[in-house]
Amino acid sequence: MRTKFTLTLVLLLPLCSLVFAQTKAVKGRVTDNTHQTLIGVSILLKGTKTGSVTDAAGQFQIRASKGDILVFSYLGFQAKEVPVDDRETYEVTLSPADNQLNEAVVIGYQTITRKSVTTAVSSVGTKDIAPTTTSNVADAIQGKVPGLQVFQGGGNPGAQPKLLIRGFSTITGSSDPLIVVDGVITSFGGLNDINPSDIDKIDVLKDAAATAIYGSRGGAGVLLVTTKRGKEKTQINFNGTSGMNYWVNPKLAQTDEFVSHYRQIYANNNQTLPANGAVTGVNTDWWNEATKKAYTHNYNVSASGSKNGLTFYGSAGYFDQTSNFAAQRGTADYQKITTRFNIDYEISKVFKFGVSLAPRMERYGDGGGTSLFNIMSIAPNVAATRSAAETQTAVNAYAATNPSWSFTAYNPVYSQFTRSNFNNINNPLAAVARDFNQSRLFGTQGSSYLEIKPIKGLTLRSSISGFYNSINQTNYQPKYYIDPQDRSDISGASQNSVINYRWQLDNTINYIGSINKHHYNVLIGQSADNYTYNNTYVYRQDIPYDAEPYHYISAGATLADGSGSHQPGAAPSVK
Repeated sequence: MRTKFTLTLVLLLPLCSLVFAQTKAVKGRVTDNTHQTLIGVSILLKGTKTGSVTDAAGQFQIRASKGDILVFSYLGFQAKEVPVDDRETYEVTLSPADNQLNEAVVIGYQTITRKSVTTAVSSVGTKDIAPTTTSNVADAIQGKVPGLQVFQGGGNPGAQPKLLIRGFSTITGSSDPLIVVDGVITSFGGLNDINPSDIDKIDVLKDAAATAIYGSRGGAGVLLVTTKRGKEKTQINFNGTSGMNYWVNPKLAQTDEFVSHYRQIYANNNQTLPANGAVTGVNTDWWNEATKKAYTHNYNVSASGSKNGLTFYGSAGYFDQTSNFAAQRGTADYQKITTRFNIDYEISKVFKFGVSLAPRMERYGDGGGTSLFNIMSIAPNVAATRSAAETQTAVNAYAATNPSWSFTAYNPVYSQFTRSNFNNINNPLAAVARDFNQSRLFGTQGSSYLEIKPIKGLTLRSSISGFYNSINQTNYQPKYYIDPQDRSDISGASQNSVINYRWQLDNTINYIGSINKHHYNVLIGQSADNYTYNNTYVYRQDIPYDAEPYHYISAGATLADGSGSHQPGAAPSVK
């Protein structure tokens, strides 16, 4: 029996070698019919579970043999099978699904069918956005729009993700795409001011032909956001979600490993490890000390309907998200309240008008006053805090040698921390304790239009739209002493007020017709636009008491800094 088994194994070895010899690396790129690269396309070796996906450049790589079939599939496109031959590089083009050719897409001031579009336009609808619980729709459309790249804005709640349609198109300027909501130019790259539950569709204009109507403002691409309008059947909807998120513990080095590592580094350089780096009696888990679980709540209620030519849609939403930083106050948390009212009234077959209004309020901080770099870099052989006696001794010694130091408005709670002097890293818990940065925003978007259709195919439309944003940022910097390299001898408070607003007037004449089998679409338009930005900054020092009522500029005895600006015609700012 053993002889037969050995013989069989020997006979099979050449066959295995032959199979492996025929397998090769197959590479290529996947694009759509407008030559735009497609990110996240699924490539599967037919009949197997072996697969791959395209990267940010639309490139893919997979191992296959001659005669195998590669199956390419992507949401909104027809699946395509490509047989493997002697080539090593493949250029694959996917076509839109047939059921999407009659889909309506927005391009500038018009809405037309997708099969009539010759430029690069991608769309994402409600069903793709709804499953995601987020304050920013950019997170919800990540990976769902070909050619649109979404990068996280950081770990802070409410942080604005970075959007790229054409990549980084400039070195010194901005690569943020233009955002247009229901015809209102709102910002560049900012989607925080829209409740994701209110969105019906987002059309992404990519190439120069599609964005030409917006001029240089559309140079980095355009996102056209269409919000929900009233439906024929009256509906009342409510949805609510709650969730928890946490940062995965990277298992930072503990004291024994940390000290051993640095001993070896110093020994390799014929040096002796300093005493403050050789401490082994302390083992602080900075990750557990400085981070925590964060919670998210999202509630939305909406009502829509239509009767006697009047259609309406109204909604209200509440979103809050706590920070993963172990903040002692709620300064790092994010809260947003949004409302929207869309009304359309068809007076007759000739006249129609509509009004939209979307007020909102936001409150947010700067993320807890510290960074992941400090948490992951500070030495574990340093205690998180020191005793009240040690704190007072250190502060008294510093005050005795510095006549300018004053115990006015001094609170020892900000000085009870340590510092990693061995590798010069400030205590992340100390930064969190001193974080008082707070921003409050009130904003609103609005528009109204009048539409006249005097004859078949001819539409005259006039609209006025705009937005208003008011941001008030306050901060309090307490007096403290931790170390000669980590201290503040003066307490102070600052306030930064920003007001920006825009109005826009658009008038268009659109005529759609046909001659025999030829169709034509003529658009003539006029637009007037005005944008204003105002900013005022004040910083005052010498706060008399460390108590909440004195954490504002009105309590400061000395004006230390102040500035302001008025910029008519400036580009919108995005927080």
